[in-house]
Amino acid sequence: MSLEEMKVEVMPGGVTNKNYKMTVNRKTYAVRIAGTGTENYIDRKKEFANVTQMAAIGVAPKIYFSDVDTGFQISEFIEGRTLTAEDIRKSSSLLRAAAKLMQRCHSSGAVFTSVFDPVEKIRANLSLLEENAYQDFFPDWEQNIRYFEELAGKRARADITLCPCHNDTLAGNFIGDENSLRMIDWEYSGMNDPFYDLACFAMENQLDEQSEQQMLNAYTDHQMTDTLYVRYYENKFLTALYWSVWSCLQIVFGKGQEFYYNYGMERYRYLEKSICMIGRYEK
Repeated sequence: MSLEEMKVEVMPGGVTNKNYKMTVNRKTYAVRIAGTGTENYIDRKKEFANVTQMAAIGVAPKIYFSDVDTGFQISEFIEGRTLTAEDIRKSSSLLRAAAKLMQRCHSSGAVFTSVFDPVEKIRANLSLLEENAYQDFFPDWEQNIRYFEELAGKRARADITLCPCHNDTLAGNFIGDENSLRMIDWEYSGMNDPFYDLACFAMENQLDEQSEQQMLNAYTDHQMTDTLYVRYYENKFLTALYWSVWSCLQIVFGKGQEFYYNYGMERYRYLEKSICMIGRYEK
């Protein structure tokens, strides 16, 4: 095969993985190189089983090859582009399309082979930090961990129906346009509370209150209640804490301390507001 028959381009997006657009004999594919250390906390076999179900209903791209040992993956290339948070904030049509795509995933009836329990994941990652004697935590850490444990107890007593979720709904994991949108990188996928995906989407894309309300209205067909708002903000607290703890774990794995500490701090800031909003809707 001559060099003229193959072309490889770096794709934008992705925090832990490297993604490429590869064209071979005029056929184009998306190629993922898994990030260093991801094998410590991602089950690739379960990821592949989950994404295969989503590909079958057009929520995820088709997977042509997946190495469950290394995380290397070749998939369908979706025409369009990888979205940015700014794209979503500027376009109400993209915002609605993303909400409807998440709704399609959640209501698909698919049963994932894994469960993504944010409480369990946070506790497991906190244990890893303790084992590695990590101490560089964010402000008011102990206070927020106490609130987390109270919230964990409350949710353990609640009757929450789980459904298939992506669990990492930042803009960079949406590709295409309003008519062809797909979700990629299903590494964290598992059965979960659907409001976790929505909360993560709002946080990662830094939606203001108006855009956040538009997303919730599109997803629920304007059927939000005080009870659902409480559930939504509980999940916002959980996703903010999860990614804050996750960022500390990346530092333990030897990745750039300045980048990942700031990454975690940006998400950690959502904890206080989430607690306030929970209190508002519980009254």
